[in-house]
Order: sequence, then C-alpha cells, then structure tokens
Amino acid sequence: INTLGTGVKPTLYSKVKLNYKGKLLSDGTQFFNGTSAPSAVFDSRVINYLYAFQVILPKIPVGSKVTLYI
Repeated sequence: INTLGTGVKPTLYSKVKLNYKGKLLSDGTQFFNGTSAPSAVFDSRVINYLYAFQVILPKIPVGSKVTLYI
C-alpha cells in the first residue's frame, strides 16, 4: 500500500473507479494505462475485474494507492 485512503472498503459488488497502469518488471516499460469507472456499458463492480483485484480491493479503503505484482 503506497497511500492508505480514508474511505469505506468496497465489497465484491461495489461499483468502483480504478486508475491503473501496467509495467514490465524487467525494465519498467509501460504497456497499458487506463481508467475504469461505472458507465452505461460497464458496471465497474469489483467482481468484474481480474481475480487479483477481487482479492485486494475489498481489503483497502477508497482513496488508497497500491502497487500490485500480478
């Protein structure tokens, strides 16, 4: 956890907004960067994301910044 937020912890069915980027461990090359938020097309619930996100997001409060190695 880089920064611990002060909000509530989401459940698997909470709608969330994520800002994320993917980098290679070998040299730090960034291969994607994005934001996901609830929309008319995508609910953006924790349960809709990668399993690693489903495991960690319910454990951290809203507003947190974390680094995941997946």
